[in-house]
Amino acid sequence: LRVPHGTLMRFVLPITITEADGDVNLVNMPNTSATAYMTSPGIIHCTPDYITEDKITMELPRINYEQNNGKPYRYVYGSAPFDGGNQLVKVDLQERKVVYWKESGYLAGEPVFVPNPGAKKEDEGVILSPMLSEVANTPSYMVVLDAKTFK
Repeated sequence: LRVPHGTLMRFVLPITITEADGDVNLVNMPNTSATAYMTSPGIIHCTPDYITEDKITMELPRINYEQNNGKPYRYVYGSAPFDGGNQLVKVDLQERKVVYWKESGYLAGEPVFVPNPGAKKEDEGVILSPMLSEVANTPSYMVVLDAKTFK
């Protein structure tokens, strides 16, 4: 059984538009290839921005919710498959850069962002993730990564 993986993409939803010409892209946000066209009254067709050219595969996305929930954000963290397991991934949406962290013999679980007390910057904190052993009689553990350096 082959299970499909999620792809990191961003849609831009123009929620205040009531009418527009069908040939006008309603997305005016900088640094995105997402589009939105009104195809008929009340119907808007949206296409996503895939963030990276290789359409990064990523699941269980997390951001710094405490600072950025419902607001623009730059960094997203998640779990991504690779040959032999899952790895952790940090994506810089502004620079469109990806950093990976993995350990052979382990599957990375859902990452959680924990901000530093008094943090000012979005990636000031740590990423916590369970690392599940694929080897019998080898213990699983919790990894703690610096969210800024991803080390």
